[in-house]
Amino acid sequence: MGEAYRGVVDHAAGVWRTSPIVQHSASTPKAGRSATMAVRRGVAGSEALRRRQSRTRFGVTRQRQPIHSNTFVIQLRPTHHPQPNGARLSTTPLFATPEGEREQAPKAPKTPRKGKAWYATARHFEAYNPLDLDNLGRSVEGELLARDPEPLGSVAPMYGSGIYALYYNGSHELYAPISSPECMVPIYVGQARPKGTRKGVADESADSVALWDRIVKDHKSSIDQACDLEVDDFLVRHLVAIEAFVSLAERVMIRHHRPIWNSLVDGFGNHDPGADRRRTGKRPPWDELHPGRWWSHPLNMPTPSLVSADLSRQRIEAFFAGQLSEEEIQSIEAEETL
Repeated sequence: MGEAYRGVVDHAAGVWRTSPIVQHSASTPKAGRSATMAVRRGVAGSEALRRRQSRTRFGVTRQRQPIHSNTFVIQLRPTHHPQPNGARLSTTPLFATPEGEREQAPKAPKTPRKGKAWYATARHFEAYNPLDLDNLGRSVEGELLARDPEPLGSVAPMYGSGIYALYYNGSHELYAPISSPECMVPIYVGQARPKGTRKGVADESADSVALWDRIVKDHKSSIDQACDLEVDDFLVRHLVAIEAFVSLAERVMIRHHRPIWNSLVDGFGNHDPGADRRRTGKRPPWDELHPGRWWSHPLNMPTPSLVSADLSRQRIEAFFAGQLSEEEIQSIEAEETL
């Protein structure tokens, strides 16, 4: 006789234990008939016992059984005909699904929403323009800062024009806050352009040595002549670049780093003005602070600077102490000292 069974999982033994729950009626054919075993599982205490239902199909009465925590619904298929004398069918499980845990179709996540007054706190960003003049200058600055610094006293000859930055790594008390072998803050930033640039007739294709001349002939010579500075205490980064971007990079670096000899002490980059201007002009503030250049000697340039050495020292100390505002720095930069 075909039977359906209730199966319960014995977790300790790891086996199924079954018992008959539905019997075929006498009119049900015994041979070739599929047997259905219904074993139901639900979450213990999660819902009330389901209402019993019954229906008749092909003369077989099937009753829904209560849902228990260790019960599964399994569809079984007989592997051979029922045996005589009420022997049970051999069965093979086809699938097993926890009835109380039906698989749910995934749902779309909630879309983030702005608050009611989002516009009052929304941030505003300026659109980045890579062709903006400042951004072009920063790109040149970044390339310059990526170069390794080298001693000012041993810069090898080179062709080209471009931009450079001087760094101090000595024991002068006035510049102790920026003295560092890592060359983090420049003491001076400058540029070297081909001859004829101011007249609009510069030829960058020519074999110019403007950058090397500016670094070595001008700056190294000025520091070497100063009575209280040593060339060995200075390092330099330099970059050969197209003349059109050199001025942009110089402006960006001066505004960013505020090098002392660019912003607070004017005159380091000056050349010999010539005999006539030496007699009538004023000495640069840098030469008052660091005397020694031959052409700014009082016998060659008798008129002193409007900015004394003591005033320059006070400004430098106040700058490093964070006592100068941006407006005050700009006012110093705008002073007419010559």
